Amino acid sequence: MRILISLAIVMAALATSAAAAGTEVTVKDFGKADLYLKSWGTHPSHVLYDDEKNPARKQDFVFEDRDVKLLELPSDGAVARTADGKHTAYRIKKDWKEAVVCDDKEGPLFSGVGRAFFLPDGRTLIYDASNGQDKQFVVIDGRPLGPYDGIRSWAFSPDGKRMAITVSRKDKMMIICDAAEGPAYDAVSDPCTFSPDSRNLAYTAHTEKGAGKGDALILNGKKVAGAKSLGIIGLTPDSRQLVWVSGEGEDKAAKTQVQALDVATGKSTPLFTTEALFLSAAAISPDGKHLAFFTASGNQGKLALTVDGKPLPPVFDGDSRSMPGDGPGRLDTPGFSADGRHVFCRGVRETHDPFGQKRFMVVDGVPRPEHDDLWILAECQNSPQRLRYVVKDGDKYRLVETAWPEDTTWEKAVGSPAKE
Repeated sequence: MRILISLAIVMAALATSAAAAGTEVTVKDFGKADLYLKSWGTHPSHVLYDDEKNPARKQDFVFEDRDVKLLELPSDGAVARTADGKHTAYRIKKDWKEAVVCDDKEGPLFSGVGRAFFLPDGRTLIYDASNGQDKQFVVIDGRPLGPYDGIRSWAFSPDGKRMAITVSRKDKMMIICDAAEGPAYDAVSDPCTFSPDSRNLAYTAHTEKGAGKGDALILNGKKVAGAKSLGIIGLTPDSRQLVWVSGEGEDKAAKTQVQALDVATGKSTPLFTTEALFLSAAAISPDGKHLAFFTASGNQGKLALTVDGKPLPPVFDGDSRSMPGDGPGRLDTPGFSADGRHVFCRGVRETHDPFGQKRFMVVDGVPRPEHDDLWILAECQNSPQRLRYVVKDGDKYRLVETAWPEDTTWEKAVGSPAKE
């Protein structure tokens, strides 16, 4: 018995030592099972056994559920009942038209009813509909809003209680939130951004002509800043600050100003100025004090993960004109560890083998082992001790983890030479 216990201790110590050294330790071996990774971008919220086409055989392997749970009305007219059993709804056809019946109350008739669902609160029923004349409506609790020329996107607050819908009418775009239309602009960002506490809604708007020509930053329906061009990075985890960027130039040499707007006062404070900022991939640290993004600097276009404008060792060398997604490789959406001491991202390297690409993790600027495919789990940022992700090699899947480095942080790695 003592021998077995000692052996277990030794094995655990070896696993811990390997993880501490950056080696990937297998947490779960899925073998050849087809995994359906339910995800947005590179951060899956679920890992499911079997494939998406056979839901009866699925088993949840849940790490963090970031999805808003929507109760969708079946298209065949079957009754949908909310979890508390207090509300029911279903579709009907009448006089060659369609309607939705909610709690035995029939809604307005339309030529067609599109997607219909209850919000997670079980009280709000929303659906889109058309009148057969290329006009669309948004119906909220039986009240139609519209007509619109198009319904572009739906965005949900993290708590699932609010919804923002981007619509267009007569070459103008607007946001519907809390069952009310916002101001009309020539264009708005799609989709818009909710704060983590779900209380604030931010988006950018563009006006082609007139006194307000250019881009505007809209927070809770009001303009709080303007520039020739601007974009939203996101709101800090405490929902108190909105991180945004502005620029006046069109080319890569143009300077980009990163700013933080105080949600309570509407006042913006400059954070730093940078070049070659890729807004499509940026992350805010858990304490809201740091920003990670990608830059391609120098004549050789060295692609690197950058924190607060300070580059970590470059991962790829390539054409200075290329952006993430082009050239010999790319870097995907970055993130921070829970304590904010480490940054990570996914690297993708182009190859000539049958799979065409190799994927790997990059932690504090240092690449980890390569795989045929790799998915970062949404829960990886919740642990200050480890980083977890799913890898695929050949036809086999594994859940692996690796410890955050003990001897370095992103602050120490800034300005260090590239590591092979």
